[in-house]
Amino acid sequence: MGKGRRSEWQIKNIDEAKRRIKAQLDSIQEKAGERQRFQAIQQGIRQLESSTEPKDLLDLYVYIVSALVHHKNFGGLNPSQIRKMTSLAYQILQMQDIQPETSQLGFLYGEIHMALSQIHRISGEHLTAAWEQQFSQHVSRKHPPGGPHYQALASAIRSMRLGQVHRALENYILAAEDTTNRRRIWTARLGQIRCLRLMQQFEEASQLIRSMFDSINIHDEASERFQLELHWEKICIDASKEANLDAMIQAVNRKSSHYQAVYLVEAHLWSLAAPQRRWQGRLPKVATILRNKKLQSKDLGFFVKAAQQLEECHDSQIPLVVRVRALGHIIGDLHHFIAIDRQLLFYIAAARWLARIHSPELASIMLGEYEGYSLKITRGHCNDVLNLAGDILDRPWFR
Repeated sequence: MGKGRRSEWQIKNIDEAKRRIKAQLDSIQEKAGERQRFQAIQQGIRQLESSTEPKDLLDLYVYIVSALVHHKNFGGLNPSQIRKMTSLAYQILQMQDIQPETSQLGFLYGEIHMALSQIHRISGEHLTAAWEQQFSQHVSRKHPPGGPHYQALASAIRSMRLGQVHRALENYILAAEDTTNRRRIWTARLGQIRCLRLMQQFEEASQLIRSMFDSINIHDEASERFQLELHWEKICIDASKEANLDAMIQAVNRKSSHYQAVYLVEAHLWSLAAPQRRWQGRLPKVATILRNKKLQSKDLGFFVKAAQQLEECHDSQIPLVVRVRALGHIIGDLHHFIAIDRQLLFYIAAARWLARIHSPELASIMLGEYEGYSLKITRGHCNDVLNLAGDILDRPWFR
């Protein structure tokens, strides 16, 4: 790509190019699938990357961002290709004399880094994801991609995963002030409730749940998923407060409100992390959940894989050394948990099982991670944020 002349790019032209190319790609995907969509993106990049015409360069920029977004959703790029596309996008913007931070079009840099943030988050690179999201704001200044409320929500989600829960809470509260986007408000409020639950501010979380139920239309189909999540948060709060999973197990029973793979698998982790074993035999096995297509477990990724590994640890038909070794293999992938509270459940459940097979040294590693995150989440005030591990945290072999 040679040296170009200064462009007269305008927001109107940029929006038109985005709409046009998105419509083209959506049509291709609808007719031929996501692979053909990706091929069309690649073809668009190849055809335009040697041009110096401002209109072509604008289309090229849109194709590059489309490639990054496509990769976030479906894969297809390797790290070297992602770096090359990012560099090419920067070259295009600099050819148009668009400067980060100072230009009115600086948000175009922000779009690149927001896409990178999403890619890193899906890949389990949570610190890098948080960095790229904040850098997206930095280079955009007054016009960040999606607006300030969207950025606040993105920041909250990434801070939450890192265990920076106080920071996450502040941003969830800010994101919920967006009166133009109901779904964003719901997502932000749910995040706020989870923050309060992990900080053991149970009464504040419960009050917010009641307030949200009062404010939503229970007959609105769009809010159905949100209502399920609100109910689940209430169940999780009660489970932490009372160390009793009866209500949770009841909720995920067949024909009950939360008979879905995501809740069944999470209930599995709770049952394995709880001090008592009496709830472990009351749930279908993870393998059974995976076979039931109606439960839609294929979208759960690493979450269901980790739960199944923990369940297999309790299978006495498998040699003990094989079970311990398999658990060790999956520990290196725990960054693939999208939700930190599920990773915390995994740590406790793994520590309990390792303690029961008389491996206190290995159990201490898992328990130490759980305690470390708990102290980070509460800024040193509590070493057991889920209120499930008090009995083993006091064991002599750990202390």
